[in-house]
Amino acid sequence: MAMSNDTAPNYQHLYLNALAPDIASCVQRKDTNHPVFHGCIDWHSATHGHWALLRLSRTTNNHRWLRLVKDSMNAEAMALERALLNERPGFEMPYGRAWFLLLMEEYEKATGSKTYRAMADEVAESLFEYLGNKVFNPHIGEYDNQSWAYLRLFRYYQHVGETKRIIMLRKRIADSAIDAPDFGNDSEPGFFSVYGNYLHLLQQMDMHDRLHTLLAARPISDEQLKPIKHLQSNHHLSINYSRAWALSSLYETTGKQRYLDAYEVHIRHNFNLPKNIKDDYLRYGHWVPQFGIYAITERYANSIPNIPEEN
Repeated sequence: MAMSNDTAPNYQHLYLNALAPDIASCVQRKDTNHPVFHGCIDWHSATHGHWALLRLSRTTNNHRWLRLVKDSMNAEAMALERALLNERPGFEMPYGRAWFLLLMEEYEKATGSKTYRAMADEVAESLFEYLGNKVFNPHIGEYDNQSWAYLRLFRYYQHVGETKRIIMLRKRIADSAIDAPDFGNDSEPGFFSVYGNYLHLLQQMDMHDRLHTLLAARPISDEQLKPIKHLQSNHHLSINYSRAWALSSLYETTGKQRYLDAYEVHIRHNFNLPKNIKDDYLRYGHWVPQFGIYAITERYANSIPNIPEEN
């Protein structure tokens, strides 16, 4: 896949270090009765909270976050989570399971351990079957967003080397109609940019011709490159982070500076949300910082070294 080998600008490291404590705090809370993913209000938020700490560990070489996640994801507790996912095939389908695959990918990179590979394979299979029973539709937002589910499944299969499945996923997308909503639609409430996620998926799948076709059909104006400033719901608080990773993908594919500039403006805008919002655990604290970690680090994720174990 096309991905630049640049590293994080210094100001972004400041952002990462600022976001980390809130994520660590919410992961350790007892908001639910789940064995591992019991913080952050709900299962899927706790899952991407664990992922964010692992990504932070590799990005900042901070073993504290790695130790926290390893202690949380102990074998006994993970076995109980595995049983839950197998017993309830519709649980967290597709959103939470998609995040779980990203967590498993990051876990192996951060720890060097394949302890939970079988569990991850089961989740991947359940997601593959779920998506295979549906016609791909990039217009669906929020928890049922198919672009995000396809992306996470695709990346997981890349990670484990499932070449046949990678080809099958690409074919599903290639055989779907070339259609997408407008980037300007992000003014509507939602935590994902549906057009942005579709563009991000195509860039990660190396389907650049299709991406350029979409850009020609739905060109992005200078006005649409500006962050969304009128946030209409709690779910809308992450929209500029979601748009940011799409803009990064556009820069990776086109090389146009306007997209990179817009990406950085979006990151700064969302990081600088008012204090009264950022201090609100229910509205913001239990999930938005994790979206920020993804938006900030995904541009250079492949160049982040794995963390050597401490002596």
